[in-house]
Amino acid sequence: MKPFIMLIGNSHSGKSTIISSLTGYKYKRLRHFVEDKSTGQKISVIINSPQESVVNVARFKELLQNTFDQADYIGLVIAIQPNFPTKRLSLEEIIFIANDTGDWEFNAFILNPPYNGDQFDSTEIETRLEFVDVNYHTLNAQQFAFLNAEQIKNITNIYD
Repeated sequence: MKPFIMLIGNSHSGKSTIISSLTGYKYKRLRHFVEDKSTGQKISVIINSPQESVVNVARFKELLQNTFDQADYIGLVIAIQPNFPTKRLSLEEIIFIANDTGDWEFNAFILNPPYNGDQFDSTEIETRLEFVDVNYHTLNAQQFAFLNAEQIKNITNIYD
């Protein structure tokens, strides 16, 4: 099983900042994967997720399959907005597609309160995650991003 880490939050909630802290790369330098130069291990990164921008489903499946099949890829991290898009993939579709590509260990991290301070009721998101075996947690995106990254590392064992 490989970790499939979902950071779920509205626009400007801190998803990209936490991913940058988790991987050690600045947001502008993140491109599909990040490599640990000391070990050669890679982690796939999707900041402009299939839900946040239009991404071809075939390309999304290809990225998932590539991550799952290659031994030097230790997992995947993706930023997801919890809305119900009409032209892009929903949270549920992202998980269903991932479920078809490999044996993932799904971990969802709901950013509440988000960095921008617009706290929301995360019950609806938690209900939507119950349809598949997803471990979900709440992160306070108003605290330092590196603290949230440490929590993600400890919960998912991504770098073990």
